[in-house]
Amino acid sequence: MSSLFGLLDMGGSAIQAQNAGIATAANNSANVNTEGYSRQRVDLRSNIGSPVYGGVTFGDPLRVGDELLAGRQRDVGGSSGYFDRLSSVLLDLEGVMTAAEGDIPSGLGELFGTLNNVASSPLDPQLRDAAVVAAKDLASAFQRQAVEIERAQGDADDRIRGSAANASEIMQEIANLNTAIQLQSDPVLLDQREQYALQLSELVGGKARIDGDGQMRYLLDNGSVLVDGNRAATLETTPDALLGGFSRIEVVDGQHRLDITAQISSGEIGAGIHFRDTITTEVVDQIDQLAFDVSTSLNAIHRAGQGLAGGTGQNLFDEPLTVAGAAKNFNLDAALAADSGLLASATLGGATGDNGGMLALLDANNALLASGGTRTFVEESIGFISNVGQEVRSAVVDQKVQDAQRNGIEALRDSVSGVSLEEELNRLSQFQHAAEANMTFVQTIDQLLGEMIDRL
Repeated sequence: MSSLFGLLDMGGSAIQAQNAGIATAANNSANVNTEGYSRQRVDLRSNIGSPVYGGVTFGDPLRVGDELLAGRQRDVGGSSGYFDRLSSVLLDLEGVMTAAEGDIPSGLGELFGTLNNVASSPLDPQLRDAAVVAAKDLASAFQRQAVEIERAQGDADDRIRGSAANASEIMQEIANLNTAIQLQSDPVLLDQREQYALQLSELVGGKARIDGDGQMRYLLDNGSVLVDGNRAATLETTPDALLGGFSRIEVVDGQHRLDITAQISSGEIGAGIHFRDTITTEVVDQIDQLAFDVSTSLNAIHRAGQGLAGGTGQNLFDEPLTVAGAAKNFNLDAALAADSGLLASATLGGATGDNGGMLALLDANNALLASGGTRTFVEESIGFISNVGQEVRSAVVDQKVQDAQRNGIEALRDSVSGVSLEEELNRLSQFQHAAEANMTFVQTIDQLLGEMIDRL
């Protein structure tokens, strides 16, 4: 009789094991569309067979995954985050620089077009007024470009600070999950930790590794430790005068602080820093230099001519003191703005109706007076817009390449860890039939026990 009781126990544990398999397969099916969910499998283990005991036992569900593949997914996440953000902000910058309300190349073209009209009829007040308006519009175009780029830099700085705060929260979540996983290796907690690691990689790049103790460590590309087991550093942003008042980023771990602003080259934050501190800075320098070249060159020519009332030495634009800030401070000379008769249309000492001054200004349109004497004003203005356009195209291409890589790795990940409804339905059917068979087995043993008891 004791052997029958053993068989009954074995059948009961088998039913429990198959029910665990049914629950696991049902849970997989329910999470087929859950982002970041990794398929689970029930851990069935065969006991030592007769005459000792026999049967099957089961443990907690196991998470199906490949750490090498997960690491590769995190690596691609850093690159994808970088080019997604970079292509987005560059497209915005390109839109600002080619705005329909008046860009610099159009402003230059309009100015020289109206100066040409004045050259054809120097005494016409309406043509002179139109030239003054065109000069003022050109000044506004320079100012607008400078202000818009400054705004784009400020927006980038705001996003950097927001992303740094978000990254710090994620780092703490990973540390908290490390603590929880150390107590209980729950597949759901492992999935959550992996999702947080992916989010962190998209923000800052870097690498995560799972050590032999099951704990995740996360390091930046420069080796700075962001998460070490149950300890998390923070990313703090502080205005820095050396960065024009924009934020520097420091890794803070207890009393230790490290400035990593120039060392983050991946993720959304890396893209934001590159855009803020390199791309837009170069564009601002180019626009300032062009504004300086236009104003100083045209002023020198204009001062050598004379207006309708004679005299000389009149500037066309405010004379810039330095290259830095020349675009933002580009203005039409106040006296000329109030009196178009001061427009130096004639050569010094020329007769009434002389257009020598205008012709000299028009010659500047085709002269190599920009970019160190290698380009015309219009060529240079188109050049830096084209440079931004090339940056946009390059970033968009890189974004598509990274998206393709990410999609490929996600497909591989799904093939290993993803849920297939067809497979899960298959497993449900197998476990269900096994449970029914075990139930029949238990009923048979129960019937035998009942007969034996009756005979006794």
